Amino acid sequence: MDLLKTTFFVFFLIIGNNISLAQNDHSWWYEIHQHDGVTSWEDYLIISPGYFGPNALPVPIINQGLIKNELELEVAFEGHYNTHEQTNNLFTQLFIPLQKDKVGLQLSIVPVEFFSYDTLIRDQRFSRNYEGKGSAIGDLYIGTQIQLLRNHPKWPDILFGINLRTASGNRYSSARFIDSPGYFFDLGLGKSYTLKKSPFHSIRTYAMLGFYVWQTNLNAYFQNDAFLYGAGFQLYSGLFTISNELGGYYGYLDNGDRPLVYRFRMQLTQMKSLNFSLQFEHGIKDYNFRSLRFSALYSFKSNK
Repeated sequence: MDLLKTTFFVFFLIIGNNISLAQNDHSWWYEIHQHDGVTSWEDYLIISPGYFGPNALPVPIINQGLIKNELELEVAFEGHYNTHEQTNNLFTQLFIPLQKDKVGLQLSIVPVEFFSYDTLIRDQRFSRNYEGKGSAIGDLYIGTQIQLLRNHPKWPDILFGINLRTASGNRYSSARFIDSPGYFFDLGLGKSYTLKKSPFHSIRTYAMLGFYVWQTNLNAYFQNDAFLYGAGFQLYSGLFTISNELGGYYGYLDNGDRPLVYRFRMQLTQMKSLNFSLQFEHGIKDYNFRSLRFSALYSFKSNK
């Protein structure tokens, strides 16, 4: 009886080790994708928002044409979901006014995300993560905002943004972050109008145009250039704001690089320093996620 138990134990130990080795040496990946034995596995990855995680190449926040005038820290919890995948992450953003009402610096990052996706997504993205789950660290974004025009009686407010995305993210082989830098420029225009006989005091309409660039792994196209756009309106009640907007960018490779999203956001404004917001985002094209973000925003008010 002891010999039989020992035999079974050794048998299952060998089977388990073989499975573990098969996962670690990625032989399963080469078999599934019928690897030609020559091409690097990295060349199989499709570097576009349609084939990476939700935080890899997200549609930027739409520039409303008006710079913030206070030091502000935002800490948020986000969830991105679809039938085959779910991602939960933290999001942090810090805005630093360098010259009040004129120039500011904005830093943002996903410090950690936890993800899980099924074999359909794993194989569709050429991911080498056998189990399809784990954690990752996101990219750091560094942006400079310059107010070109503000409070003109006729013309809209105009805000120009210069933004750099660093390659600080990891888990490239799991198709989470693209492990290469990028940048985008945006020009936002916005104008506020007073509302009469309405529960809202005012409405702000805004639009944004820009240019979004990131590196690819294609020999024929070293980078993807995209037209960046967005538009929306914001209602202000004195206690809170409600925003509705559409935004996206249009890459020229047409390989899942033309994301379009709808966003709804409600934010409290009556508190002096600490406020909260809730945002819903629905991916319409090349961004197959429904997302929620709950944020706490703390403004460091100036004593002047």
